[in-house]
Amino acid sequence: DSGSEHSGGSDSDSDSDEIVDSPAPAITPPTCEQLARALERQRKEATSRAREKARQELLQMEKTAMPDDTLHREDLKRLGIDEYNTAKPSNLLRQIGLYLKVDEDWKQQRRQSFHEDLEEGEIRS
Repeated sequence: DSGSEHSGGSDSDSDSDEIVDSPAPAITPPTCEQLARALERQRKEATSRAREKARQELLQMEKTAMPDDTLHREDLKRLGIDEYNTAKPSNLLRQIGLYLKVDEDWKQQRRQSFHEDLEEGEIRS
Protein backbone atom coordinates (compact mmCIF):
# COMPACT_ATOMS: atom_id res chain seq x y z
CA ASP A 1 0.00 0.00 0.00
CA SER A 2 2.78 2.38 0.81
CA GLY A 3 4.24 1.82 -2.68
CA SER A 4 0.99 2.71 -4.35
CA GLU A 5 0.65 5.78 -2.20
CA HIS A 6 4.18 6.83 -3.13
CA SER A 7 3.54 6.39 -6.81
CA GLY A 8 0.31 8.35 -6.49
CA GLY A 9 2.22 11.10 -4.77
CA SER A 10 4.85 11.18 -7.50
CA ASP A 11 2.13 11.46 -10.12
CA SER A 12 0.83 14.60 -8.48
CA ASP A 13 4.38 15.98 -8.26
CA SER A 14 5.00 15.35 -11.95
CA ASP A 15 1.76 17.12 -12.84
CA SER A 16 2.93 20.31 -11.15
CA ASP A 17 6.28 20.20 -12.98
CA GLU A 18 4.72 19.78 -16.41
CA ILE A 19 4.34 22.82 -18.63
CA VAL A 20 0.92 22.95 -20.11
CA ASP A 21 0.60 24.66 -23.45
CA SER A 22 -2.38 26.95 -23.23
CA PRO A 23 -3.36 29.63 -25.69
CA ALA A 24 -2.06 33.11 -24.94
CA PRO A 25 -4.67 35.33 -23.39
CA ALA A 26 -6.45 37.40 -26.00
CA ILE A 27 -5.82 41.13 -25.94
CA THR A 28 -8.91 42.69 -24.54
CA PRO A 29 -10.40 45.52 -26.54
CA PRO A 30 -10.10 48.95 -24.93
CA THR A 31 -12.79 49.73 -22.47
CA CYS A 32 -14.96 52.79 -22.59
CA GLU A 33 -12.92 54.23 -19.72
CA GLN A 34 -9.66 53.79 -21.63
CA LEU A 35 -11.17 55.38 -24.73
CA ALA A 36 -12.47 58.28 -22.69
CA ARG A 37 -9.01 58.84 -21.16
CA ALA A 38 -7.35 58.72 -24.59
CA LEU A 39 -9.87 61.19 -26.04
CA GLU A 40 -9.44 63.49 -23.04
CA ARG A 41 -5.65 63.37 -23.42
CA GLN A 42 -5.94 64.21 -27.14
CA ARG A 43 -8.33 67.06 -26.36
CA LYS A 44 -5.97 68.47 -23.72
CA GLU A 45 -3.02 68.24 -26.12
CA ALA A 46 -4.99 70.02 -28.86
CA THR A 47 -6.06 72.72 -26.41
CA SER A 48 -2.49 73.11 -25.22
CA ARG A 49 -1.21 73.45 -28.79
CA ALA A 50 -3.92 76.01 -29.60
CA ARG A 51 -3.08 78.04 -26.49
CA GLU A 52 0.63 77.99 -27.28
CA LYS A 53 -0.07 79.10 -30.86
CA ALA A 54 -2.28 81.94 -29.63
CA ARG A 55 0.36 82.96 -27.08
CA GLN A 56 3.06 83.03 -29.77
CA GLU A 57 0.81 85.08 -32.08
CA LEU A 58 0.09 87.55 -29.27
CA LEU A 59 3.79 87.91 -28.47
CA GLN A 60 4.53 88.52 -32.14
CA MET A 61 1.74 91.08 -32.34
CA GLU A 62 3.08 92.88 -29.26
CA LYS A 63 6.57 92.95 -30.76
CA THR A 64 5.42 94.38 -34.07
CA ALA A 65 2.90 96.90 -32.71
CA MET A 66 4.32 100.38 -32.65
CA PRO A 67 3.21 102.81 -29.97
CA ASP A 68 1.06 105.54 -31.45
CA ASP A 69 -0.16 108.45 -29.37
CA THR A 70 -2.25 110.10 -32.09
CA LEU A 71 -6.01 110.27 -32.00
CA HIS A 72 -8.03 109.63 -35.11
CA ARG A 73 -11.08 111.71 -35.96
CA GLU A 74 -13.40 108.67 -35.71
CA ASP A 75 -12.06 107.82 -32.27
CA LEU A 76 -12.66 111.38 -31.12
CA LYS A 77 -16.26 111.21 -32.34
CA ARG A 78 -16.84 107.93 -30.50
CA LEU A 79 -15.39 109.47 -27.34
CA GLY A 80 -17.56 112.57 -27.74
CA ILE A 81 -14.60 114.96 -27.81
CA ASP A 82 -14.52 115.70 -31.55
CA GLU A 83 -15.39 119.36 -30.95
CA TYR A 84 -11.86 120.00 -29.67
CA ASN A 85 -9.14 121.27 -31.99
CA THR A 86 -7.61 118.16 -33.51
CA ALA A 87 -4.99 119.87 -35.62
CA LYS A 88 -2.34 118.34 -33.38
CA PRO A 89 -3.98 115.32 -31.78
CA SER A 90 -0.86 114.24 -29.90
CA ASN A 91 -0.94 117.60 -28.08
CA LEU A 92 -4.55 116.94 -27.13
CA LEU A 93 -3.50 113.68 -25.53
CA ARG A 94 -0.76 115.40 -23.60
CA GLN A 95 -3.14 118.20 -22.57
CA ILE A 96 -5.50 115.70 -20.97
CA GLY A 97 -2.55 113.94 -19.34
CA LEU A 98 -2.32 110.84 -21.48
CA TYR A 99 1.09 109.55 -22.46
CA LEU A 100 2.18 106.28 -23.97
CA LYS A 101 5.21 104.94 -22.21
CA VAL A 102 7.72 103.39 -24.58
CA ASP A 103 9.07 100.12 -23.25
CA GLU A 104 12.81 99.58 -23.08
CA ASP A 105 12.32 96.32 -24.98
CA TRP A 106 10.65 98.18 -27.82
CA LYS A 107 13.47 100.76 -27.93
CA GLN A 108 16.08 98.00 -28.00
CA GLN A 109 14.21 96.11 -30.74
CA ARG A 110 13.94 99.29 -32.81
CA ARG A 111 17.69 99.95 -32.45
CA GLN A 112 18.46 96.36 -33.46
CA SER A 113 16.19 96.48 -36.50
CA PHE A 114 17.78 99.80 -37.52
CA HIS A 115 21.26 98.27 -37.39
CA GLU A 116 20.12 95.07 -39.12
CA ASP A 117 18.65 97.13 -41.98
CA LEU A 118 22.01 98.73 -42.72
CA GLU A 119 23.81 97.14 -45.62
CA GLU A 120 27.58 96.86 -45.76
CA GLY A 121 29.12 100.27 -46.41
CA GLU A 122 25.80 102.11 -45.99
CA ILE A 123 25.79 105.20 -43.80
CA ARG A 124 22.63 106.48 -42.18
CA SER A 125 22.32 109.90 -40.68
